[in-house]
Amino acid sequence: RGALNAISCFLAGGWTGWPVRSLPTLLYYDSMTTLTITAQETSITMKPPRPVEGGKVYLIPQDLSPAPVLCRWFRGESIENNTIAIFYFYPHPYIWDATAFTGREIMKSNCSLEIIDLNYNDTANYTVLIEGLMGSRVGTVELVIEGRSLIYLCMYLFIYSFYILPF
Repeated sequence: RGALNAISCFLAGGWTGWPVRSLPTLLYYDSMTTLTITAQETSITMKPPRPVEGGKVYLIPQDLSPAPVLCRWFRGESIENNTIAIFYFYPHPYIWDATAFTGREIMKSNCSLEIIDLNYNDTANYTVLIEGLMGSRVGTVELVIEGRSLIYLCMYLFIYSFYILPF
């Protein structure tokens, strides 16, 4: 903040403490010392809450304020190689499919992620990083894929029990 005050005073012609060649140094110094941004937590809603193999799931971040500049989804750790997709809002909306993209993920303009044709390999922690001009938000949700075969087995046993049990 002090460097910005010095720059505004310098540009107004009222301050002559540093030579003109130091103006870029001031800008660099100020950007290195005052732009410390911490990410705030955001929650993620999972619909349906218990997704099954072969089905689909929506991972929906709950707070996008302030308006995002980009949204990035990760599978597993939040590192570059685990990036699924990035939604860029400016200068025009654009979705970039990254290294962890499988072809079954669909990113929406509300920063939500739809995953279709679920399988056991999709079981992981999913993290969204929402970056805006005034700060960042981060949220993580654990996705566990339940086997469809277990559901079918339970239905089969329930129906079959009517045939073998005497009434």
